[in-house]
Amino acid sequence: MENVLSFILFALLEFFIVLFFTKGMNTLNYEYISLKYTGFRFNNTKDSPIGLNLLIKILAPTIYIILISGFLYELNYNNLVKNIYLVTIFYNILRILSIVVLNRILLIKWKEELMHFAISILLSYFIYIIFISKTTQIFISVDEIRDGIWLTIIIFFLSLIIKKIYNNAILTEQESNRRSNNYIINKYNKFKKKYDYIITTKNKSLKKLTYAIMIYEDYNRPKIIRYIEYLKLFFTRRATLGIMQVSTKKFITDFQSVELGYKKLKKDYEKMKFVRKDKRIKKILYNYNKSNRYVEEVIYIYNFLNIKIHNKEK
Repeated sequence: MENVLSFILFALLEFFIVLFFTKGMNTLNYEYISLKYTGFRFNNTKDSPIGLNLLIKILAPTIYIILISGFLYELNYNNLVKNIYLVTIFYNILRILSIVVLNRILLIKWKEELMHFAISILLSYFIYIIFISKTTQIFISVDEIRDGIWLTIIIFFLSLIIKKIYNNAILTEQESNRRSNNYIINKYNKFKKKYDYIITTKNKSLKKLTYAIMIYEDYNRPKIIRYIEYLKLFFTRRATLGIMQVSTKKFITDFQSVELGYKKLKKDYEKMKFVRKDKRIKKILYNYNKSNRYVEEVIYIYNFLNIKIHNKEK
């Protein structure tokens, strides 16, 4: 077990590689291309394909340890390859910790998630036992091209399995909205207890709009990320800070960001009081963050709060 620290570092590297890869995939999928990959959205109007999501969760860890083993063998660090399947275990532990730290527990269907973790670990262990531990050369040489026929057969059957998952795995609109709605209610109740003394308006629309922005911003910038943004302020002398992501040149707390964000929203709301309500909300949100996707997502949260929370508070 002398390689444990190295395995943890490999797992950490894998975590960030997958994170940046999926972030990029989500951006491309939303703006440019259509893949069977679905990133989280509050606003879901149809069933979402998640085939690529599942393949990344299940297969990426195994592919990663194969590649890492190949490089380690090439660099003559053969001792670091022993029990390298443990990297997948540490990687999945990091994933679980990230879900907890980022406070996204309510968005996860744990029975399925743990099953995916188990499959990826078993697959990595299997590949380690039958392949990685039996050789010191992962990358194929010219002399081994004759063995390509076996590789072709394996790839053929594997591609059938991958195609089946890619084309048929679906996250239903109902299940997706159930998760996001539970998340919204939980966050609203938490933030209301914490910040309601700041958001003093009697206007229920303005109040719900403020909380909708807070919920969306907190999802995209959870507390641990907000702490990192204080470093950005130190180096660049300007950053968007706090739970309401207010642009500022000085250090502000979450409470101060709510005060400043609410003040801006209240001012814009009053300025547009003669504009039709639905258009007014869109304009206010676009002034707050000039992104169409941002406006769509926050409006979904706002509408949900107006319907569900308003009925409870009657």
